[in-house]
Amino acid sequence: MEVQKAGKAYEQKRYDSCSFYFSNAFKLKTSTGSDYYNAAVCNVLNNDRQQAFDLLFKAIRTGANISKLKIDPDFESLHNVSKWRKLLRQANKIQADSFNTYQFPEYAARLATLWEEDQYFRFRLGKAYENNDTILANELWKKMRSADTLILLKLQTIIEKIGWPTRTKVGSRGASTAFLIIDHSPREIMEKYFPYLEEAAKNGEASLSNYATMKDRILVNRGKKQIYGTQKYWDDKQAKFVFFKIEDEKNVNKLRKEVGLEPLIEFN
Repeated sequence: MEVQKAGKAYEQKRYDSCSFYFSNAFKLKTSTGSDYYNAAVCNVLNNDRQQAFDLLFKAIRTGANISKLKIDPDFESLHNVSKWRKLLRQANKIQADSFNTYQFPEYAARLATLWEEDQYFRFRLGKAYENNDTILANELWKKMRSADTLILLKLQTIIEKIGWPTRTKVGSRGASTAFLIIDHSPREIMEKYFPYLEEAAKNGEASLSNYATMKDRILVNRGKKQIYGTQKYWDDKQAKFVFFKIEDEKNVNKLRKEVGLEPLIEFN
């Protein structure tokens, strides 16, 4: 409950309240790396750097996404602080140790870097939209599209070496990075690699929700109805995002549950 309150406060830019609710949550239960990470975001935006650092050190030790830490614009104000360098040294060691538990540590590391490259401009694009800065957003779109082309080529080089990146080969985050990059690719690239993702997901080597998302995207691109309700578009008349047509609205939440997706309240 407290974590949900914190999330809502963050959305409303009430960062002091967000920090307060997270603090309460940590007193009530064992928390995840993501919770500590998100609490650090609230604290840095509330100008409490010391608490933000304390939370980030906890976050990296409890499974937070270290690649995200490295590129998150919310933490740019910390980059010139000596404690940031100490944090990154510890984070890099933790990340490298995790890579060594996979079949291909070198490629797990390369995929982590590709995730950072893929998300760098997207994080900043989100901030530009939040600030209604359309000029910056347009500039970032151009840079992002150019970067996407290079990132795809790097992924294809990895696939040539080790095949489709799976959880056993490169870990869950590495496997999800492969999905992410292909999901940002042209339709023909997506259709080329989807069977590999599908096979991996069915064998427990990739996320079923990633499989469902790409399956829906391909169906929508073909002008067909989606299955899992993962795809939306902006409707100018309604001034909101609406779902592309869903094949079985009555059972969509049952199907979503099967692949680990949260239910859609619109179809409860």
